[in-house]
Amino acid sequence: MLLINDERSDKQKLLDILADSSIQPSAMVCLHYQEWQYPLMGNFKEIVDYVNERDIPLYIINGSSPDSKLLYDSTEIQFKKIQPIQSFPTYFLNHWTRNYLEAYKNFPTIPDHINIEHLLVSLNSRPHPHRCLLIDLMAKYDLIKDNAISWHSILGNNCDLNHSYHEFKYWTPEILKLDTVENYLNTGFGLSIPEQYPNSFVQVVSEATDWVKFITEKTTLPLFYGKIFIVGTTPGYHAYLKELGFELFEEIFDYEFDTIEDREQRFDKLVKNVSKLKSLTTQELESLYASVLPKLKHNQENLKKLVNSLDHWPELLIDLCEQQHPDIVKREVYQWYKEILSAA
Repeated sequence: MLLINDERSDKQKLLDILADSSIQPSAMVCLHYQEWQYPLMGNFKEIVDYVNERDIPLYIINGSSPDSKLLYDSTEIQFKKIQPIQSFPTYFLNHWTRNYLEAYKNFPTIPDHINIEHLLVSLNSRPHPHRCLLIDLMAKYDLIKDNAISWHSILGNNCDLNHSYHEFKYWTPEILKLDTVENYLNTGFGLSIPEQYPNSFVQVVSEATDWVKFITEKTTLPLFYGKIFIVGTTPGYHAYLKELGFELFEEIFDYEFDTIEDREQRFDKLVKNVSKLKSLTTQELESLYASVLPKLKHNQENLKKLVNSLDHWPELLIDLCEQQHPDIVKREVYQWYKEILSAA
């Protein structure tokens, strides 16, 4: 018997299960593919204590890339039951693409030409430190005025795992909203996009974290809509997108920044990539758009391919689906699994 838990399940219910001596599982599985920082998931300590007391393995399926650094000290004896972390890096590509398709019935047609009204669009909600730095640097290079940027919170949880905060140097934080479709809770990467989105040349994406390569709905959005984009996140992220089959925009950006470990230096070079486009005329931007149009279409097709394949699914999750585990068949991933097999 496998005992399965996920990050978003009821924490008290899990504690009740762990306290039930009549339950004798052969292993425990934590489905954590909706997040990346598994040591911070609810009841992690209790789960670790539980598998140690029962001398059973603990399997964790995480949402970040397979090469992600361990977030615990594997030399400590308390973690000896944790098996090698399995990765489901395309979870959010699957989840949000299917949500978009349910809403719109089909992939949008990528236009051959766009009416460029803004150089960039950038959609931001929670003020994590890397997002604060990104918008601060956009202010440094005078990219906030006349562009389509949202910023929905001045106060909030803007600390990272090191409990560090960003001190703004170039921008005084203020609420920035786009059109009325984008309300306070909708940052534009939900099922509706702000009206400024189609007429912006490039999307500056602020991903969920800059600790690991964790692809979420923030990156799924430009891939689905066929948008030129550049991402503020961890080093190696753009190279990882290439590993997944997506094409980058070398005609427009110098991706040297993607190799820089220092956050501020990396983000500064990223924003400079966008800033240099200010010197181009609308006609020159339109010409650049035309030159990368085949890549935009390729990326959308590659997204279709990824969400119709089990190639990047963790083996354990595939096994659980094959076995029709009772706690898996009620989840969305099982429905995806059946759809993928039926379309093969």
